[in-house]
Amino acid sequence: MNALEFSTVIEHGQITLPDEYKSLENNLVRVIILSDNELKPNSKEQLKEAFISLKNVISLAKIENAIDWQKSIRDDWE
Repeated sequence: MNALEFSTVIEHGQITLPDEYKSLENNLVRVIILSDNELKPNSKEQLKEAFISLKNVISLAKIENAIDWQKSIRDDWE
């Protein structure tokens, strides 16, 4: 097994090999990504996680009168 190291930017989910490694094309390789940046979920994943967490906070289906509920929530702010 050979280990190679180079830096590149991932664009549209693709890693471009430097010209010096083009001979590796069509070969099976193992890729390990080391990033100096903190990994962040994409916005779609963030929204999904937010909705899942909100689901457990309050069930809107149980609200009988939305106006009374809003007033009671605002009373909590004071």
